[in-house]
Amino acid sequence: GGSPSYSWQVGHYVKIGKWVWIDANVRFTVTPSGVTQQAIGGLPFASRAGAGQYHGIHILPQQGFNYDGDGVMVTIGDSSTIGYVSEYTASTGGNESSFLANEIGTTIEYRLTGHYVAT
Repeated sequence: GGSPSYSWQVGHYVKIGKWVWIDANVRFTVTPSGVTQQAIGGLPFASRAGAGQYHGIHILPQQGFNYDGDGVMVTIGDSSTIGYVSEYTASTGGNESSFLANEIGTTIEYRLTGHYVAT
């Protein structure tokens, strides 16, 4: 959905056994294009593989999110260091839909926090 120019990317992680806890604050500018699902890459370890081993990480939007949902979350698939961003709408029973490039502005800031199981 465009090539970001980062103002800052600050993050920390702690790995204890197979559990990884992450916390990050990110701010960037971008000219969004298309309707591709937004993704967050560069997680410190690949997630665990196996049927139904999807892990969620919460996003707290600070600036530049243009969506009508009630929550934004990153889902990490099997054996991946990339998570895909989705929005959830409480009024429809928590239905999930992809968070697309046309739902962000040109200056984006968010806080990301959560944990997942690594390989």
